Amino acid sequence: LRSSVADVATIGGPPVASLCMHKTIFVWHSWAASLTTSNQLARYYPGNDYVDWIGISLFSQLYNDHTTLPPHVVKLGSIETVQAVLNFAENVGKNKPVMIAESTPFGGIDIMHDPWHDWFDPVLQLMDQYNSIAMWSYIHCDWDRQPMWHNVGFGDSRLNINATVLEQWQRHVLQNERFLQHADGSLSRYCKTNIRYCGDD
Repeated sequence: LRSSVADVATIGGPPVASLCMHKTIFVWHSWAASLTTSNQLARYYPGNDYVDWIGISLFSQLYNDHTTLPPHVVKLGSIETVQAVLNFAENVGKNKPVMIAESTPFGGIDIMHDPWHDWFDPVLQLMDQYNSIAMWSYIHCDWDRQPMWHNVGFGDSRLNINATVLEQWQRHVLQNERFLQHADGSLSRYCKTNIRYCGDD
């Protein structure tokens, strides 16, 4: 697997650093659901020369023991498995920038008594703890209305179905300068020093 990623990253010429100039960024992405040690993660890591960002998924890992969840919501992974990936990015990845490449409160917003406290706030706390997290992608949709995901268990993650969540999102995300990025090169510090961020122009 590692050699296959390296092959993809070098198709047609030089590795990542030069390809980024042509609008390509390579993300090595972990679900962070079961692997818990850097040694295990390293078995699948192609190497720093072939990775620009390290990605992670956040679904049910941040639910704690006090989160009230219905029986059909399976908790896969934990905060420890998430931290293992983030620590890997800092140590083995030599402070590679991290993106939360896909995230949604598994089971849906409407299944929790306090969804902001149970899922959203822990995500923001995680971002405060790890400065390497430089991008957050939130999946805002009614999963069950999509045939591919119907009855899988993701539920409805649309922010507007819960007035409190929507209000807190506007306050802590939309009005937070951390999440307001413009085409001014503000993300360039997360790329190698000899290349531009691929969105700078």
